[in-house]
Amino acid sequence: MVRWLNAHISVALPEDEYEKIKRHPEIKWGAVARKAVIWYANELEKMKDSTAVQFKEVFCDGKDEKQ
Repeated sequence: MVRWLNAHISVALPEDEYEKIKRHPEIKWGAVARKAVIWYANELEKMKDSTAVQFKEVFCDGKDEKQ
């Protein structure tokens, strides 16, 4: 049995992207974000033995992104 914990995450979006998601209130955006975070974490686990260069190519388009 999976134990679910509540993690609260804030996401900053460009205004035009925010307007796109607001046009679709039928979508559960929290579920979309949850699936994306889980997928990303799983990809990181698969790549943990890879080099930083490969990581950047897959996740950052080869660029250093500031938080």
